[in-house]
Amino acid sequence: MQPGSRDEMRQLRTGANWVNMAIALGACLIVVLAALAFVPRPETELTREIDYVGVAQSAQQDAEFRLAVPELPEGWVSNEASFRPMGSPESETWYVSWVGPERGWVSLRQSQGDENWVKSMLDEDMLQTGARDIAGESFATYEDSGARQALVGEVGETTLVLKGTAPWETFDQFASQIVEDAKG
Repeated sequence: MQPGSRDEMRQLRTGANWVNMAIALGACLIVVLAALAFVPRPETELTREIDYVGVAQSAQQDAEFRLAVPELPEGWVSNEASFRPMGSPESETWYVSWVGPERGWVSLRQSQGDENWVKSMLDEDMLQTGARDIAGESFATYEDSGARQALVGEVGETTLVLKGTAPWETFDQFASQIVEDAKG
């Protein structure tokens, strides 16, 4: 092979492709890591906040029952709200989720659904553990092997499923407000 011949140049290019690609990837990785090091990170956890009262007012026009809109305890925010078919069998459902202190949460599902609808709203491993009387209404309590629990009851013409990880006192507070609101 002669120096500077086509064969020599082809061999140099073939060998250099892998080396050049490795150098380019290394340089890109360094640039990306340097950029990530300077990206500001929020000091507090971001929680999306939804105006569930406004969503309820809009959805009430389509609902065949009065939607439950309890007041929130201090430190709680709503992070999701909708009125749409849910469960099995599907039933128009008012769904609201609230997030509170120490990452506790409670969600409400309100519908005119039957027992099968209720079962589809609960986690599979939830077992009925008792009952609670809240504002003159009886609610069944459910718990799973983790930290989740639920209250299920009928208020007026609707079935309520409150599910979450908040303390029972918080569930009682939400349920009490819902019952009082339903009695109007």
